[in-house]
Amino acid sequence: MSSGMNVDKEYIAASIDIGTTHTKSGFACFKRKSNQIYHSEVITNIEESVILFSEERKFMAFGKKAVELYIKSNKPETLCFIRNFNMKMNLPTHQDIRLWRAADQRGRGYVFLMDVYAETIGFIKSRVEEMAKESFPGVTSFRWVLTFPETWEPVAKEFLKEAALRAGIPQSRLYLEKEHVSAVKWQQMCQYSDQIEKSKCLLVDLGGGSTKIYACTEKETFVETIADSGGITILKAFENCLDEVFSRQVLESYKLKERADYFKLFGSFMRKSHDLKLVPPSNMPPVVTQVDKGDEDDNKDNNDNEKR
Repeated sequence: MSSGMNVDKEYIAASIDIGTTHTKSGFACFKRKSNQIYHSEVITNIEESVILFSEERKFMAFGKKAVELYIKSNKPETLCFIRNFNMKMNLPTHQDIRLWRAADQRGRGYVFLMDVYAETIGFIKSRVEEMAKESFPGVTSFRWVLTFPETWEPVAKEFLKEAALRAGIPQSRLYLEKEHVSAVKWQQMCQYSDQIEKSKCLLVDLGGGSTKIYACTEKETFVETIADSGGITILKAFENCLDEVFSRQVLESYKLKERADYFKLFGSFMRKSHDLKLVPPSNMPPVVTQVDKGDEDDNKDNNDNEKR
């Protein structure tokens, strides 16, 4: 049996989400059998989005380790300690953002934003590979998914792609996906997906810097972005998204005929928006899905590229 066939039948699918306050990663082992895909439970990890560079602007550490080294340093003023570095990516621009700089939190120095992203992705990539080696010995093929917000401009997406390539992810194994699209695809794979109409759904992303509510329909995605996670603002955004999915007429009719349930819905949403905690879904059940013909062709091309 050729090595290409082994790659085709078993691989690690890993994801990286660089957030404002936290960076999340997760992976699972996927196995192909006949025309179906089986996967293990998802193993996840969360780190604070902080990175530390030396006086020579060489990468030192990321996450909790970066904070510890910075605090213990005898000369912290010579180091470059950066947090919340992805906020710049949300700014509209026509400039070459590869030349953008990420400043130290005290304004004492800077590092090119491209270096910050490449080192972050490289660090997460190495850690995932180490964890996967322990969890799934013998599985050496990876597919990497990097997610980004709906609000990012095309130039920011290209920036993320270049950073991933610099971090050592092969282009044939790199997939860029909008955060809400990735969430919808996962939802549709899960065993409980038959309870929800796939053509219409709402997604709530409680991020560190903002809250986004997505109304996903067959034709388009409507997004409401707000600066906080509570109060009247988020309720109004939730209502606007419901309008997009069901129409204002249907929502008003529901409010008149089922007034108690209508306000119960909004009350429940408000409570959950405050009660959600940053806990990774490590106990997600394995799922089975049909292999798409296009996916088989893509995988064959990727295997051919790796052989060459």
